[in-house]
Parts: sequence; structure tokens; C-alpha cells
Amino acid sequence: MSERIDKLCVNLKTRLNAIDVSLQRVKENLSETSVKIKRAIQARLNLARVQVEARQALSKKNQVRIKAELKQDIDDARDKIETWKADRDAKKLARYANNAEEYAGYAIFDASDAMDDAEVAVLEAVQARLDAEAAAA
Repeated sequence: MSERIDKLCVNLKTRLNAIDVSLQRVKENLSETSVKIKRAIQARLNLARVQVEARQALSKKNQVRIKAELKQDIDDARDKIETWKADRDAKKLARYANNAEEYAGYAIFDASDAMDDAEVAVLEAVQARLDAEAAAA
């Protein structure tokens, strides 16, 4: 009976050691994965920041001025649209439509800038959360 118990103890120790080794591997993989994730997030964050800055710098200077001019033209034309329609002044109506479309394009561009800013904010939040969890561990 003692020999049988000894064999069970040896088998149990072997299994426990195997489990311990397996858990150590999982722990190492998680640690490596965490580092990889942090690096990937940081790289994506850096890229997003560069892209946002490049896009915004490219257009901001002229966009504000042009957008204000278009808005003023559109506002001025709104009072005259009915007259233009009645007079069938296609040229003025086409110019109004072109200005309205261009203004809409700038509005879409503003929305795109906001989405870029949101992406950077999300990546920064994820990075901050990972840092906080790493510090708590």
C-alpha cells in the first residue's frame, strides 16, 4: 500500500510541476503580449498624431478664411434664391449650389479632423489604462 501511495504522490508532484511550468509559460506569454500590445498602441498613437498634425496643418490656414467667405456668400444668397428661381437665373443658382456644396465639403473635413482627434484620444486612453493596470499589478 505504501508503494502505491508513493507512486500516487510522485504522479501528483509530476502533474503539479507540469501545471506550474505551464502557468509560468502563460505568465511569460501574457507579459510579452502586454509589452507587444503597449508597443503597438504606442506606435499607432505616434502615427495617428503625425497624421493628424499633417492633415490639420495642411488645411487650417486657408480653410477658416474660405469657409467664412463661403458661409457669408451662402447667407447673402438665401434671401435672393426665390428671386433667382423666379427669374430662372441658372448662373446665380449654380454658383449658390457650388458654394453650398463646397461649404458642405469643409464641414465634412471638419468632421474628419474631429474623428482623427477622437482616435488619438482613444489611443491615449488605452495607453493610460494599460499603464494604470501595470502599476497596480
